[in-house]
Amino acid sequence: MIGNEDRRRDGRKANVLTGLTMLAGAQPCGPGSEVGNATEAVTLFEISRGENLYPAGDIVRRFAARYLPRLRRQYRPELVLAFGSRARGEGIADSDLDLLVVSERFRGISFLERPSTLLMDLDLPFATDVLCHTPEEFARKRRELGIVSQALEEGLPL
Repeated sequence: MIGNEDRRRDGRKANVLTGLTMLAGAQPCGPGSEVGNATEAVTLFEISRGENLYPAGDIVRRFAARYLPRLRRQYRPELVLAFGSRARGEGIADSDLDLLVVSERFRGISFLERPSTLLMDLDLPFATDVLCHTPEEFARKRRELGIVSQALEEGLPL
C-alpha cells in the first residue's frame, strides 16, 4: 500500500508508506516507491506495520528542522539519510539516531575522524551514530552487503 491515505492515531489523515519513511517533498528511496500528497510540509510520513501506525520519531523531526540546515551549510552533502529504529519510528528513549552522510568535504579527513568532527560541528543534544563517506566511497559501499546498502533500503532521505 504505497502512498495510500490512512488515519493516524490522533484521527488526522496521513499518507502511509509500507517499509519507507521520508520527509514530505523528498524523493523516495527505494525501487518502485511512490509518494502520495503530503499532508503537512515538514511532517514525516508514517510507516504502516499491520494495523498500527508508528510515527517517525521526534528526534528525526528535530534533527531535520534544527540541525540539517547547519549540516547542509557546513558540509554541502550530496546525500543525508536517517536510518535504523528512529527512522522507522520504532526508537525507544535510549535509541540513537543513525545517519549516513555523503559529502566531498570528507576528502582528506581520516575516516575515523569524520564522525567526531561532524558531531562536534553540529553539537547535537541526542545520541547519534554517523557514517561519513566521500562520493567515491559511497559508490563503492552501496554495491556491497552491509550497513550502507541497508541504510539505502530503509533510509529516510533528508
